[in-house]
Amino acid sequence: MNIDETSSVIFGGGGNPVNNSVIDMQNGSTVIFKNETVDAFNSEHIQKVFVDGDPAEEGVNMLIETGVDGFTTITAENDPVIPDDILVSFESDMDSVQVGETVNLSWVVGENTLSLSLDDGTSLKMVDFDPEDLDGNLDVVLTETTTFTLKGINESGTEEEFSLKVLVKTGQVSGITWTGADGTDIFEESNWDLTNSDVEIIDPNVSIEDDVFITNSTVEIPQVSAQQRFQVASGYTITVDNSTIRLTGGSNDGIGGPPGFRLPGGPEGPTMNIINGSSYESYFIVNGVQMNVDATSSATFGGGGNPVNISAINLESGSSLTFLRETIDAFNTEHLSKLTIGGVQAEEGVNYTIESDGAEGCVITTISDDPLRITNISRDIEGNIVIEWNGKPGTFYAVDFSFTLEEGSWEELIDSVTDEAADDTFAPESKVIFYKVREQE
Repeated sequence: MNIDETSSVIFGGGGNPVNNSVIDMQNGSTVIFKNETVDAFNSEHIQKVFVDGDPAEEGVNMLIETGVDGFTTITAENDPVIPDDILVSFESDMDSVQVGETVNLSWVVGENTLSLSLDDGTSLKMVDFDPEDLDGNLDVVLTETTTFTLKGINESGTEEEFSLKVLVKTGQVSGITWTGADGTDIFEESNWDLTNSDVEIIDPNVSIEDDVFITNSTVEIPQVSAQQRFQVASGYTITVDNSTIRLTGGSNDGIGGPPGFRLPGGPEGPTMNIINGSSYESYFIVNGVQMNVDATSSATFGGGGNPVNISAINLESGSSLTFLRETIDAFNTEHLSKLTIGGVQAEEGVNYTIESDGAEGCVITTISDDPLRITNISRDIEGNIVIEWNGKPGTFYAVDFSFTLEEGSWEELIDSVTDEAADDTFAPESKVIFYKVREQE
């Protein structure tokens, strides 16, 4: 992209919007990033930007600043004049506190700063700084999550603002929690409780820097423009607990980490735990996701062409994995090396089986290494006996009973395609009864 001296360009996306591309700016042109911080620009884009053919260098041929609108602005300027700081720093001694606790806000200002004001969202007050050391501080008792804005004014009347947010926790675990208050759209901010988190926005391809909790819910990944993802930063965990995540409206979108993360063999992105009977479906996962599927849950990928993209999956014995657009050959070529079963490298016939789904996909089923056994017997409120065992998905079982344990005394009670059955025939009338479970062909 070439931008002449009369023009400007705006990028609305986050998560590396100048993707595998370069920009050459002429002196006087500007580039604005609405969803990339200064740090993100320096990390992801500085090497892709040139000014009149030379590599962009802050203070040499370009200026970079954050405007009052929060957008990052790059200005191509030969021999730029870097203005003196009005505000040097604005910090809190704690990022989060409990209700009623005190935080200490501190600041350092520039030599030409005349006045300071502090806005907590409800009131504005003037604050002081030491005229020699150019620093100051203030203790504040918090009862709710608060964003503080420190504004400085210098001798020429120029203003500069710094903001910070202090989280007030309500006692629950820090993170964002799904509420479904406004539907099932995973990208709809009003469906999330953000009160226990520093996260302020939920948008496609914008990193969520906190843990994510989805419990006892149904969540949908809708079709959005281009191919985007619900993005969680490296080091954080997405927990899907007794819930369903599914595609809707022909969606080809998914879940992933920020660019630059990869598995195996690279820096890890986020961790995703699918647990307690959950069902997960997306078009893809990408950028270093470590997905863990427990023995009661399943995962499905709707995309073809490498939907488990630079990520990894661990299946616990009892779980299943389905690819709707990946054949067995494609799975073996693209995904086998990314799959572990119980933490051990996947090996067909040893710890998993694979079958065609009858169309263009395939189904991976884990092989349990535990012998078949009854795990629990209990009596319900009606007096019936409930028998549970360590069943495997897609397997047929029969439960036999006996009153005496004598040879030839066993009879079939019931068959089942799940891992439990109830005896409502003999149990209420019998003082002694024995059960055993067996696998059927």
